[in-house]
Amino acid sequence: MQETTTNHGVAIVDTTTSERFRRDGVVCLRRALAADTLRLALEAYEWSLGHPGPGASALPGNGDGTFYQDLANPAALSAYRPLLQQPELAAAIAALWGHGPVWFMYEQVFMKSGGTTRRTPWHQDSPYLPVGGDDLAVMWISFDPVPEEQALEFVRTVRSVNIVVDDAVAAKAASAVFSGSVHDCALADALSLLVRPAGFTWQIAEGVVFVTKPGAKPALKKAAPVKSVPRVLETTRLEAGFVSAPLPRVAAWIARSTKFPVRVDPWLTANRSEESLQVDLKTRAIPARTLLDLIAEVESLDWDVRWGGVFITTAERRKALPIDPIPARESGDLEPWEADLRDALAAKKVTLAVEDVSVVEVLALIRDSHGVNVLLAPKAAVAAAKMKATIAVEDVTLGDALSLLLLPRGLTYSLRHEVIVVEPSGK
Repeated sequence: MQETTTNHGVAIVDTTTSERFRRDGVVCLRRALAADTLRLALEAYEWSLGHPGPGASALPGNGDGTFYQDLANPAALSAYRPLLQQPELAAAIAALWGHGPVWFMYEQVFMKSGGTTRRTPWHQDSPYLPVGGDDLAVMWISFDPVPEEQALEFVRTVRSVNIVVDDAVAAKAASAVFSGSVHDCALADALSLLVRPAGFTWQIAEGVVFVTKPGAKPALKKAAPVKSVPRVLETTRLEAGFVSAPLPRVAAWIARSTKFPVRVDPWLTANRSEESLQVDLKTRAIPARTLLDLIAEVESLDWDVRWGGVFITTAERRKALPIDPIPARESGDLEPWEADLRDALAAKKVTLAVEDVSVVEVLALIRDSHGVNVLLAPKAAVAAAKMKATIAVEDVTLGDALSLLLLPRGLTYSLRHEVIVVEPSGK
């Protein structure tokens, strides 16, 4: 991993370093933090150890030591604020990206103590981050000297390759350990060197690399017979990054992206648990049809084109359902994900502090930080683009935060399906 020097605790991120970050996906900035900033980082770390959050857990190990981790503690912001206000962190990331602004997503801490414990298995962080795009960075800070043989290791970025691990080998793959290194090796050879010692093989189908057992067929399930797939599903390429996303919300996103109706069978939301209809899937840009196939495979579902759009259901129901239009829902009824959004407005707590920032940018911050869909109606978009907001609230509900932001500026919001729609108050 390439290293970058520092100047009085501030990382020197030049064009070469930025290009290396874009190419390899990782750079090392040694001694990048000034002494005061490092002290604040250690204080924040120790606060996390002393205040476990909902995500705290002891990871399983194979020795006599303890492997502890915690992440995304809702109470961490006030404890981490002094660290986040130091200039080095955001400045280094902005320099690597070539621009700002930089938004903090969440903290994560690890601690190994009391003896030997397992190495962390090879994995990718991106499936756990509900964001898309290239302007994303994870900063690792170690407080103790670490020998090279025990240090953090990375695989250089491989772009535009979608890799799916077959369910039949997923459990074994999660515990398999890879040892060794390759340099300037063909991608096909690197894949073979990685998977074959563990007893797996790989093959390509529908533009996806499948890791599975030797002799097994790719697990991608075709939604056959789909006699007529609209061209838009073949030509529109989508880049997905879903983390525990409700299937109806994923369907709505595909519909917006393709401008082609996508509907989830209401029977599914009524008869299957919420957990069984959550999508965890990360892909590079692939055709919408292939994405639907992957979702169907992951969720043990099926889909076809009927009633003027894509219809997602089980294979059994797809074969049994009549080719009749689905009756419209009764006025006033809420779909499950709409009820979830309504409840989130009343229960989700928000801390927001901005000064002289565009209302459009504040709404985008709320959208990205709290995992909700926010849409500006055309007239509201024109007005909001000219408005600035200065607002400081702590631990208020999401609904109250939106009201405090919008109502004084002649705007309001309502729920439409799974979207918070911002529009003029008099509408």
